[in-house]
Parts: sequence; C-alpha cells; structure tokens
Amino acid sequence: MKSLKRTLTTGIPGTMPPQSALVQRTLTIAIVEVCGWSMMWGFGDSFFGPFAVFLKADDFQMSLLGTLPVILGAVAQLMGASLIERLGRRRPLLILTAGIQSLGFLPLFWLPFFFPNHAAAIAVSLITFMVFTSNLGTPSFNSMMGDLVPEKERGRYFAKRSGVAMLVMLASMMTAGRIVTTLEGRHQVWLGFGIIFTIAMLARAFSAFLLSRYHEPVFKPSPSGDSLSLAKFLRQAPHTNFGRFTIIMAITIGASSLSAPFFTQYMIRDLHWTKNQFAACTAVLLLSQFGFIRWWGHLCDKHGNRATIRATCLILPLLPLLWVITRNFYLILGIQVLAGLVWSGFNLACSNFIYDSIPPNQRHRVFGYYNVIIGLFTLFGGSVVGAWCALHMPSSFQLGGLHIEFLSSLPAVFCVSGLLCALTGILLLPGFKEVRPAEPITFRQILWRILTGEPLYSRITEILSTCRRRG
Repeated sequence: MKSLKRTLTTGIPGTMPPQSALVQRTLTIAIVEVCGWSMMWGFGDSFFGPFAVFLKADDFQMSLLGTLPVILGAVAQLMGASLIERLGRRRPLLILTAGIQSLGFLPLFWLPFFFPNHAAAIAVSLITFMVFTSNLGTPSFNSMMGDLVPEKERGRYFAKRSGVAMLVMLASMMTAGRIVTTLEGRHQVWLGFGIIFTIAMLARAFSAFLLSRYHEPVFKPSPSGDSLSLAKFLRQAPHTNFGRFTIIMAITIGASSLSAPFFTQYMIRDLHWTKNQFAACTAVLLLSQFGFIRWWGHLCDKHGNRATIRATCLILPLLPLLWVITRNFYLILGIQVLAGLVWSGFNLACSNFIYDSIPPNQRHRVFGYYNVIIGLFTLFGGSVVGAWCALHMPSSFQLGGLHIEFLSSLPAVFCVSGLLCALTGILLLPGFKEVRPAEPITFRQILWRILTGEPLYSRITEILSTCRRRG
C-alpha cells in the first residue's frame, strides 16, 4: 500500500521523475486502474440484463438493450477519434467519459420509484448512453497505451493486465450475484440492485481518479490532409496487410457470433441447468482465461502474434461443435476450459497485432474503424443470421439411416457456426503477415504444445515457483 501511495503521489514540483520513470509509474497504475473498471463491470454492466427483467422490460426493450449499445458504442469510437484530433489531448477526454459513466449508475437505482410506468424504457436509454459515453474514451485509451507499453513487452504486459481484470470481474460478479440473490429471498431485490450499482459507481470513480494519474505522452496527430477516413480505410482494406487482417477477423468473429448469443438460452431452457450450474460454467470460462493468458503473453512476445492467431482460429470451430455432442455438465465444464484457453490467446494476439501494425498517429482512428467493422459483423452474425437459423432450423435430422434428434434448433445453429469458423480458418487465415521481427514458429508447433498440455504445466510450474519464493 505504501509503494502504491508513492506511485500515485510522485510528481512534486521540482522533483519530476525522468520520462522512463513516468511511463513505468503509469503502467503500474494501469494494473490497479483495471481493477476499478473490472469491479464496475462485475457489479454493474453484467447485471444490466437482470435489472431490465426486474423492471419488467418487454421483448422489444430487451432486444434494444442487446443491440443499441453495440451500435452506438461503435459510432462513439469514431466520434472519440475525431475529438482527440480536435483537442490535441487524450487524457482529459478519457477522465471525463469515465466520470460520466460512473455517475450514470446513480439514477438507475431510483428509476422504479420516480418513473414506475416507464422505468424499463428509461433504463435502456440510460444504459445505452453510459456505453456510448464510455466508448467515446476508448480511442484515447488505446492510443495512450500503445504509446506507453514497449513493443517487445506488449504480450506479457497486456496478458498480466487482462489476467488481473478477469479475476476481479469474476470475484465481483459472483459477489454481486450473491447480494442480489440474498436480498431477493427477502423480497428486497430493489435494494440488492441499489447496493451493487452503488459499488459499481464508486469503482468506476476510483478508476477515473487513477486515469488522472496517467502520464500522457505528447500526441502527434497526422496532418489533416493525411488523416485516414473510414471510406479510405475500407477502399484500401483488400490491398493492405492490416486491412486483410481486419476482414479475416470480422468474418471469423461474425461466424462465431452465430452461436454466441444462444449458449445461455441453451443452458437454462434446454439443459435445465440451475443458477449455480450456470454460474459455475461462467466462472470456469473466466478462470481458464485468467490461468492461461500469461502463457500466451510470453508466446506472443517471443514468436509474434500471427502464429497464435492462426492456431487459435483453427481450434475455435471445435468449441460450438463440442456442445452438440454432449449434454454432460462436467464435460461442458471441460469445454469451457478449452474455450478460455483459446479465446484468451486469440484476443490477446489480435490486440497486440493491431498495436504492432498501426502507426501511433493513426492508432486512435484505426482502432475505432476496426471495432466498428467487428461490431457490425458481430451484430449481423448473431442478431440476423444466428437468429434466423434459431427460428427456422429443425431440431431433428435424417442422414441416410442415421436419425439425429436435438433438444431444440440451437445445436444445429452451433454446427453452422462451427463449420463457418472452420471454413474461414482454412481459406482466409494465410492472407496476412507478421509485422514485427520475431523468432519463427508455426501454428502446428503451437497446436502441438497445447495438445501436450504445455499451457497447463507452465502455469502449475509458475504457481509452485511463486509459492516457494514466498515460503
């Protein structure tokens, strides 16, 4: 605690630390700051859906809650990139948007009291506004962190930060669920949501305070004539390495999104899982990501990101397909462990590849373009193609003499999603190149390391070494 206090208070006039010390201090603060953001997500964002149900939101309002924040959040990132260029600064916008998001939790609790007849509609509007505001600051954060984290350490640093975030998110979500469930048993659900939203507000306020302690490197935007517009980015995409990467990732994530919205429905409606089983399944996924992401970080720093992306994209199709062949709770927990391993490596490598590929003066814009395109493909995959498949695909099939009977149409959706992911991985993944010098490795070598259990063994060895040092 004393070292953290020294870290936060460094910078007394006349004793300004050197540039390297400022950067290192900021990277240390960023690890603590992500704990505040993660607590906000665990106590706040993850309970927006249940809160809307508590307010008796209808199907249309629930669909808006699932789509509007995604669409407007993507638009906000484009606006945030333009605001950075006009302001010439990044940190003030980041602090402001975090502070507004924090204050947004306060009126949520009071909606049932002051607007009982329109509480659900106002809640959807307020939540959308909070997400919009938060996304306004996302380009600022991505641009600053790209300048602050040394290129050769991005894998390890972001793996560490993401691992801390996942652990805090899991603990916060489980604690919040316990609070709401306990007070629901006492017929005081409103109080439960009031408590968790208050905690979320304070956590995000703490995060905003720590953001104000970040060191902001000098921002050097591109000359106005060289600014990369969205239209120009899209025109150039098929002809540039990063553009091809964006197209491939959009199609891959879009294919995965066909099945993603329906796993919860499948677990609760078709498999009839209890709340504890559902919570355990979610917890295992987060714990698996936390456990393996450091292994991926070392791998990405040493061997680059392309091989990791290719390896994980070849495993992704298996994840929805494995849900089709078993209904056993414990086997599905094993599938979640594999999912955590794969998605942690995929997300980390993609993020690092973006940082490596984009010039610093274009990073705030191109990150926004990338997220907009990914968001549109995610919406199209889940809300259009996936929803159509769920409504129209049969639950039973006759393949020659083999009769297959599913619990619903959802396993068929999982099959379509998995097959499209496989097709994308086979046909498109060779279409982009590594962008920084790294020790060569093939995706087959990474797959072999996974198959032999190296991620698990390395994590166990790391934990035992840490215990011995502390003992």
